[in-house]
Amino acid sequence: MGKSQNDAIVGIATPPGPAERAVIRVSGPNLLPLMSASFPSLMENISSSRGSHRRTSRRWGKMWLLFFPAPNSFTGEDVLELHLPSSRPLLDDFLKRFQAGDFRLAEPGEFSRRAFLNGRLDLTQAEGILDLVQSRTVAQAQAATKALAGDLGNHVQVACDLLFDAMVQVEASLDFEEGDSQDLRPGEIYALLESAEKSLRDGETFQKQHLVRLSDEWTIVLAGAPNAGKTTLFQTLTKKEALVSPQPGTTRDARRGLWPSASDGLPWILVDGPGLGGAVVDERDFLARKRFEADKFDMLWWVVDRSKPDPPATLPWALPSVTVLTHAGHSNRLSADFLAHCSALGPVVWLTENQTESALALRAATQAGVDEAGQQIRGRAGAQARTSAALQAGLRAVRKATALLDIPESTDLVAEELRAGVLALGELVGDKTPEDLLDQLFGEFCVGK
Repeated sequence: MGKSQNDAIVGIATPPGPAERAVIRVSGPNLLPLMSASFPSLMENISSSRGSHRRTSRRWGKMWLLFFPAPNSFTGEDVLELHLPSSRPLLDDFLKRFQAGDFRLAEPGEFSRRAFLNGRLDLTQAEGILDLVQSRTVAQAQAATKALAGDLGNHVQVACDLLFDAMVQVEASLDFEEGDSQDLRPGEIYALLESAEKSLRDGETFQKQHLVRLSDEWTIVLAGAPNAGKTTLFQTLTKKEALVSPQPGTTRDARRGLWPSASDGLPWILVDGPGLGGAVVDERDFLARKRFEADKFDMLWWVVDRSKPDPPATLPWALPSVTVLTHAGHSNRLSADFLAHCSALGPVVWLTENQTESALALRAATQAGVDEAGQQIRGRAGAQARTSAALQAGLRAVRKATALLDIPESTDLVAEELRAGVLALGELVGDKTPEDLLDQLFGEFCVGK
């Protein structure tokens, strides 16, 4: 089946890995007849809800079905979500049933792309979704949420509207003789341009406050329960002296050391700190742990003692992760479920008594995570460069138009600058966005977004 904007598409909208529930999302114009043909019993009493234009839900065994009629759905089309137990065989079976009907699997980011094309999102909000999915810290998630709420897009839209109003007035004046009621009123144009410049400066300020960091320097935090083997691992790799003791709470302040990367880039910075999940001995331990948790890191090594069945406490970071299983000389008492949970977070490295072999395995797993995370960061940096370029183009247009207003016989040049500003900002709020830019942006999304 050829790909078309009018196709009904389906995809899993929840991340892979262990979870209680999963979501299958379906979107397309005139979706109900297709769903009723493929899942007649599931769609009973749903088709009558179209007139209300409200969300409809129905329980079907252990599954919930939610229907969002167009045009008030996420994509602007009819959208249906199946909330069901997170069983991979069950999800695969449903996807096969959809594909047997008139549905095709969604491409990465296609749901968000349709939302953009149907006017439900502007480009800054679409990039906010990508930021939120790829957030590695609370601060990044908060910034992405603000972008998704339209904070940056609102500044751009206001400026674009003001420039468009100014352009309409300027071009209208070109069609009339001098003395006509449509003569150019510079005072009104100045006011519009001044307001547009303020909105663009506010947009620049917002963007600068939420820039992602792009650097070859990676900081890796060693985290886990007390006595999991973090300090021993840190000492082995960095060759820095450190106090190792079976007494919990020995490590209080964070230590930093360099470990050469596998690539030709800068060394990785390893950070060893207090164990998480153990008893707080005194106020100094508490304060040290809080400072450690508030620090900023790029990657997490989740260090686990394979001889202890209890997992460490919930960690305060959402980062690319490698699970490192230590204490090679002890028996493994970690359950299959716990190991499956570790695997869902990222690579799992079993340290052996051979230090060279263990270091090579850990280096390979870490390099893979660095490469993947770095690719995401470079993608975000590219998106931010596009946004910055559009804001700068808008500001240049405002300043040139303002200067030209003082020059006689330059009305047509003023109109041209305003038109350039509107087109540049229109790329961010959804007007005349190049198709290749959309392919690049939405291609970085996961399938169900």
